[in-house]
Amino acid sequence: MKEVLLSVSLMLILSSLFAQTIIPRAGITLSSSAYTPNSDFVEKTNQQHLTGFTVGVGYDLFINDRFSLQPEINFIQKGQKREDIAYPDNYEYKMKSEYRYNYLEVPVLVKVKFGGVTKFYLSAGPSIALGLGGNYKFTSTFGGLPLDEDVKSKIKFSDKPDDYDGDDIYVDNRLDAGVQVGAGALLFGKVTVDIRYGLGLTDIYKEYDSKNKVLQFSVGVPLNLF
Repeated sequence: MKEVLLSVSLMLILSSLFAQTIIPRAGITLSSSAYTPNSDFVEKTNQQHLTGFTVGVGYDLFINDRFSLQPEINFIQKGQKREDIAYPDNYEYKMKSEYRYNYLEVPVLVKVKFGGVTKFYLSAGPSIALGLGGNYKFTSTFGGLPLDEDVKSKIKFSDKPDDYDGDDIYVDNRLDAGVQVGAGALLFGKVTVDIRYGLGLTDIYKEYDSKNKVLQFSVGVPLNLF
């Protein structure tokens, strides 16, 4: 009896091992973030999605024919693009800002699979991201004329030095915890297409609501390890 149980256990372990798959993936991101304008000056804000990219690798851990667990490690760009409008002295003052944050992100997703020849799946799970840096751009117009105050600077995930008076942007929160939900398909047994929405649960800046929101479109190539 012990030999039978041992044999069955060994078969289950081996079948599980043979079902392990790594998935290199790459794609584009459309991101924004919650933002509260300065109501004392800004009268209108137009939010736009910031286009970026993501690249990384997932590890699909077989549980059974319906479920699997997929941890990943990805480089991903998040951020926001917006236009703030004010009317000092009845002249239109437009300020265009672009914040691009670079993160190293680790989501852990539970996948529910279904379908026939074409395999579909739903996915959901938590994520944690570490801020690496980024870039900031600013342009403005007054009365329809461009102003000579364009800014291109770095974004740094650290405390701002007390005596600093430059243009670099300092971000309070280096860690970005969130959740992700998505869906996808395995086409021809060779290529995965994935769409995913990520919502940050932590604010980027301490002083106001500033959570990341990211829509991802990616393509992956599953590679069996055995």
